[in-house]
Amino acid sequence: MREQVFISYRRRGGDVTAKLICESLKLKGYTVFYDFDSIHGGYFDQRIFEAIEACDDVVLVLPAGSLDRCRDEDDWVRGEIRHALQHEKNIIPVMLDGFSFPADLPDDIKEVKRYNGVPFSMMYFDAMMSTIADRLKANSQPSEPETNESQGLYFSLNEAGNGYVLEGTGTCTDRDIVIPKTHEGLPVTAVGKLAFSWREYITSVTIPFGVASIGEQAFSGCKSLTTVVLPKGITQIETKTFFDCPSLTNITIPDGVKCIGDKAFYGCRTMKSIIIPDSVTWIEKAAFWRCSSLENIRLPLNIPCIARGMFKDCESLKSVTIPGGVTDIDDFAFCNCSALEKADLPDSLLSIGNHTFDCCSKLAPVRLPKHIIKIGAYSFHACNALKALIIPNSVKNIGDYAFGLCTSLESILFSGTKSEWDAIEFGQNWISDINNINLTYQS
Repeated sequence: MREQVFISYRRRGGDVTAKLICESLKLKGYTVFYDFDSIHGGYFDQRIFEAIEACDDVVLVLPAGSLDRCRDEDDWVRGEIRHALQHEKNIIPVMLDGFSFPADLPDDIKEVKRYNGVPFSMMYFDAMMSTIADRLKANSQPSEPETNESQGLYFSLNEAGNGYVLEGTGTCTDRDIVIPKTHEGLPVTAVGKLAFSWREYITSVTIPFGVASIGEQAFSGCKSLTTVVLPKGITQIETKTFFDCPSLTNITIPDGVKCIGDKAFYGCRTMKSIIIPDSVTWIEKAAFWRCSSLENIRLPLNIPCIARGMFKDCESLKSVTIPGGVTDIDDFAFCNCSALEKADLPDSLLSIGNHTFDCCSKLAPVRLPKHIIKIGAYSFHACNALKALIIPNSVKNIGDYAFGLCTSLESILFSGTKSEWDAIEFGQNWISDINNINLTYQS
């Protein structure tokens, strides 16, 4: 099949935008060549160049610095641009924030600077896509996407040919989406990357048993989404799956999920509670950042660490129990959790990162684990309710401003000798005024 539009992009920094544009063009009825989805066999370079020759238009996704490597004769993006120019294709540059054309573009692709570009905008995404569509040579004869006749959902056959991937809403404008178990006699096995992203009218989605995979950013930016029913059988909540879903009030993660991805629930501002099953063994950084209404969280028993920024800016979180076995709490994990009053730290904990409990103004008391080695910079900075502190003699390093601006702190008990205290590596202004603290040694 001849694709009307070829998407050219640099994978580093451009893959997500390229996929988003690809899916939007498909929903408008165009056939699109996107290498990650479109190459199923044969020689890679041959398939790429054949697709460019056959297409009407090339959409060139340009994140900052994406053409710097084009000085290399064998660079793939340079090769795609060169081939498009040689075959006189209509090129539409889509320029992301920070992009500018290098002054020293090679002669064989320098003409690309003359093509009228479109600034990328997520805020005005629909208007931007309309501009791109207006500039397509193919715009007068778009083909219709394959859809589910009952709902207007858009599906594609998976690589194995034994099931379908739900790619998007197609012509469907329903507020409540119920994904069917089968499509054209085959099971629906996956929800694709970006499938429902930025569909602000959707309020609920029900996903049937049998769907084993939900792609990255599948529901990102669904501003009205309140309810999602996740099926048993999925093993991972991918990167940014529910990124910026401010109306999502609660969600149950089914038993069997092993990993929650980077920023999976970032910005779910009305979600008050979440239960994470013990099957989860890894939670990526910033998974619950800016879940500002989150009051209660049950962490699984088998995670080895609390990742960077996991609960940053969770302003309603009142208490948390870190499971035994956790050895590290990374930077910014609970930063700006202004309602946090209690944090139970396990004896397994060895390291507290930078800014971990920074600005947790109600946190008190704090019991440092008996084996703790490192207390990072600004780790308890501005914990104004903290009055007394016991520092174990296992501590080797206390970072800059670790207890700075702890204005209520009156006493410190060190569970070791004066010589052990003197051996600790103290950062700059680790405490605001040591001279006004009652410092005692246990032995």
